[in-house]
Amino acid sequence: MARGFRRHRGRFVAKLDPDERVLVVGLLEHTRQLLLAPPAAPEPDEFDLLMLDAGMEDPDRFGAGPRLGGPDDAPEREPDDPAVRRLLPAGHHDDPHAAAEFRRLTGRGLRERKAHRLELAAKALRAAAHDSVSLEPDAAEDLLVGLTDVRLVLGERLELHTDADAAQLHHRLEGIGPHDTSLPLLVSYEFLTWLQESLAAAMLQRP
Repeated sequence: MARGFRRHRGRFVAKLDPDERVLVVGLLEHTRQLLLAPPAAPEPDEFDLLMLDAGMEDPDRFGAGPRLGGPDDAPEREPDDPAVRRLLPAGHHDDPHAAAEFRRLTGRGLRERKAHRLELAAKALRAAAHDSVSLEPDAAEDLLVGLTDVRLVLGERLELHTDADAAQLHHRLEGIGPHDTSLPLLVSYEFLTWLQESLAAAMLQRP
């Protein structure tokens, strides 16, 4: 049975069995892959097709331009996946042009930083010996931030958009059937919330 995080001799320790670690690592990796997947290019319309036929295409518009790892000024399109949009929120909600410029300047770097932290968090959990998880402070911080991103993704999939939605989670679990396809997501969200809260509380404790 899992035991939440506590501070011990400058580290943060918890008990997670192999299945629980596989679950958390898998969700961290899944979220990382969502961040690294390039946004889909828009489908060309009739005018675009005419421009393509005339040899006047815009390579960036149709996906031939640089992606993650390209030049710093590579265009960063708004993510199609609403879960990724929650991970990479728009800098300006009322000004599309300012939002596009903000995304161009910060989007790629934010994706890479988040993906890197998720990778480090997953690596730290994989290094656990048996049921014991013991994290250095930096690894604990990576996991804390990574769990926030995973919960954002799960929350979007579960349509938890407000505090009231999250507050109703227990009621949803009580009334759900064993064959409901949302059950694994609900259980995972609850488990990660508990795990993250225990880690945050341990990090706030005085050494």
